[in-house]
Amino acid sequence: MKFNKIDIIFISILLSFIIIMTFGITTFTNKSIELQQNEFKMRQIGKVEIIKSSMSIQINTLISHIDTLSKSKYAHLSIKDSILIPEIVKDDYMNHNELIAHTFLDKNLNPIGFYSKETNDKNSEIYSELRKYIENNYDTIKNIDDMLITNIKVTDNYEFFSIIKKIPTYSEVKYLIFTINLNSLIENYIKILPNNIMKSIFIIDEKKQIIHDHDEYEIGKNIEEIYKENPQIITLANKMVNNENGTETYFLTENEKTIQKLMSWTTLNMDERKIIIAMTEPLTEINQVITKLELIGIILGVVQLMFLMLSFYIYFDIKKKIGKEQSKKLEKIIHERTKELEKSKELISDQKEELEASNEQLIAYNEELIAQKEELEFSFEELNKVTEKFEEIIHIISKIDITKKPNRDQFLSDLFKSAMKITPEANYGSVFKYENDKIVFIDCVGHDLEKLQALDLKMEIFDPIPRERATIIKNINQYTLNNMEGSTKKEFADGSKLMKETLTFDLKIDDVKIAGISLDIALESEKYFGNESLKVMEAFRNIANAFFKIQKSQEKLEKYANYDELTGIYNRRMGMIILEEQMKFTKRYLTPLSICFLDVNNLKITNDKFGHNTGDKLLTDITMIIKQNIREIDILCRMGGDEFLIIFPKCTERNAEMIWERIKKDFDTINEIDKKDYEISVAHGIYEYKFDSFITLDELISFADKKMYTEKRKMKKDDKC
Repeated sequence: MKFNKIDIIFISILLSFIIIMTFGITTFTNKSIELQQNEFKMRQIGKVEIIKSSMSIQINTLISHIDTLSKSKYAHLSIKDSILIPEIVKDDYMNHNELIAHTFLDKNLNPIGFYSKETNDKNSEIYSELRKYIENNYDTIKNIDDMLITNIKVTDNYEFFSIIKKIPTYSEVKYLIFTINLNSLIENYIKILPNNIMKSIFIIDEKKQIIHDHDEYEIGKNIEEIYKENPQIITLANKMVNNENGTETYFLTENEKTIQKLMSWTTLNMDERKIIIAMTEPLTEINQVITKLELIGIILGVVQLMFLMLSFYIYFDIKKKIGKEQSKKLEKIIHERTKELEKSKELISDQKEELEASNEQLIAYNEELIAQKEELEFSFEELNKVTEKFEEIIHIISKIDITKKPNRDQFLSDLFKSAMKITPEANYGSVFKYENDKIVFIDCVGHDLEKLQALDLKMEIFDPIPRERATIIKNINQYTLNNMEGSTKKEFADGSKLMKETLTFDLKIDDVKIAGISLDIALESEKYFGNESLKVMEAFRNIANAFFKIQKSQEKLEKYANYDELTGIYNRRMGMIILEEQMKFTKRYLTPLSICFLDVNNLKITNDKFGHNTGDKLLTDITMIIKQNIREIDILCRMGGDEFLIIFPKCTERNAEMIWERIKKDFDTINEIDKKDYEISVAHGIYEYKFDSFITLDELISFADKKMYTEKRKMKKDDKC
């Protein structure tokens, strides 16, 4: 058979198409297999790293909780309370399964108490190892400020670790050692994982001792003992111990079947101990995917071969039957097929680009996982620091006793000193109050208080500075000096230091600004206020505002409890307390004491005829007139309704009557001048309490009350006449 030029072109194009398709299919298959393997491996590595991070957080959370226990229920524990100690530590064992022993030491590190979860030989060994550790590290333990964490070696294994905590107590207990079973802690964490992940997790230590495996009977054994006939597993275990992390494939025979597996591991370091966390999964699933991809490649190859054979058959059959005219049509078909071939090339090129993009996404996802892990570890450390600062804020401010009604300036000064104490970055600072639209400095550190207090500063000077929340301001001197003029600007500059940064905020009561606090970093300092300091000061501001609100509420409660709401004078309760104290004073110092019991005449008639507002006005007018005529040491209180009581300390009955005559004269003058539809009319009864008298408070009031009613009956009789 002879081939013409068209035949050669057709055959060349067809073979080129087959070669390109074969290359494309092979590339696609290999790239897909590689992507599937990488994705499986990266997913496994990501799971192991997340488990490591979570386990580290679990351990740190337990340590933090133990730190809290030592500062709360163990802070004031005395060994004299030995009856209570077993119940206290028993409660710890119930809440923390990993906690197995408590050791109490005196100031010379001598053991004065050892309590364990169970009584056995291992706990005896733990106690013995602790004694050795204390002897070998005496100076280190004595010099700890707060906490020391160490591993305890028992029977050649570092299964346990201890937290040595210094307790701020005045009793003989100065140190408390918490001993924790690290293996138990890890096992408890693994049990909360999903079942499919828990079965694939495999954990050993630096001695190749198994801490966790899905076959529980192997826990506690050594890998070299279990797999002594499998050198591949022992080699892999050595790699895990000597390398912080890694990924390896290996073969394992299970139920007379050899299975290929993938293992990824990472290391959690605990002092002298290594915790190697590994995840092992069979490659059955990924191998099945690879087999399917290879099968698809074979099928596509067969399809290509069939397409080649069919193309040859169609071409030569059509050429033979149709002749020259059909050959032209065939050339047209070949041209179209050539275009399809070009499109196929473009499609393969697009698929290649998609595969490369998928690979880039996978790499980006892995980087994102690593970044999230680092961010989680950083956030945990930052949270611990801020939590410690919050505890210090509450501890410092709670020492200020707001029930003693301190001078507000002193209270603000105490708050300012507390803020300086918990902000070590600050070199200077000041506290000021807002009074009559002026800024008045109360206290400061580093600045010249005398010069600042001499300034006449208006509140509007600080308006450009945002102080609603805790805010960091750079070069705050520029803000304030720009709003000042003349000598005030110079005097302020002389009295204040130059600041690089200022952390400032206002204090409020019911949304009304009452004061402000500023903490300053010196211009020459290398320090800066960070986000942690900003959060701490915002919490400080909220707590201080809450204290002010409580103080105001207490003042209101005190007013309602001691004063009459209508007249503003003492109520019956407070009047009785004052009278009882005056009676004691009279007996002690042998001085006279008189009381005057008053009853307002016709109050009910005034209320019924002119309304309760008029009756209230009558009572307030009477109160005002009495207060204008009595002495400063005299006490006026409302007993209730239309009854009043005047207490005259150091006053005889005769002198008290003279004071009453002045009051009565003013009543008559008001009645004449005002000429109202009602008049002020009050009946009174005065009784003197002798220092050698034995009458009670109730009897004293009763005697004055009887004299008042005698006058009241006389006044009614005179009105009828």
